[in-house]
Amino acid sequence: MRQEELASRFEVSAIPVREALRELQVEGLVTSLPRRGAVVTKLSASDIEDIYYIRINLEGMATALAVPKLTKETLTHLEDCLVQMDNPELDATSLAKLNHSFHLSIYEASGRKYLCDLIEIQRRRTQHYVRAHISSMNAMPESQSQHQAILKACKASKAGEAKKQMQAHLNRVKLELMSYIAASEIIESEPVST
Repeated sequence: MRQEELASRFEVSAIPVREALRELQVEGLVTSLPRRGAVVTKLSASDIEDIYYIRINLEGMATALAVPKLTKETLTHLEDCLVQMDNPELDATSLAKLNHSFHLSIYEASGRKYLCDLIEIQRRRTQHYVRAHISSMNAMPESQSQHQAILKACKASKAGEAKKQMQAHLNRVKLELMSYIAASEIIESEPVST
């Protein structure tokens, strides 16, 4: 991504583009390459492990804090998200958005703004990998089962169980993403025979 091309494409000056790329770099979402522009940061399996270690702890904490504060409206929204995610016609982007809404609705119920901000930063770092995970690995059936277990614990006001289910869900996704990335790293490093 080159600043000039982005500025032209979005019909803005180079200054806001430069600032946006700088913010994305601080968040770890892009990497600036001298004389080449910015590229989407590529994560290794080890990077995913580190990020998910943080996510599992933060999102588990937010879930436990949220359960006593969940309203009927929020629980209904969570159910609606899961019903929509069961639609076999949805593409990976729509599924990822619904998945994000499901998780974020729980965390926001905690009322902990800064905790939610930290979670959102970590989730953005892995968002494009999660989309690939959903589309290439047909990951939704298992995720949906785990989402249902999270929702069941939330409805029963069992904060500890909801936290446990959330952490188990995120740990499974972590392991699958690490495997997916490790496999793609092997494929990329193999010499091409001609």
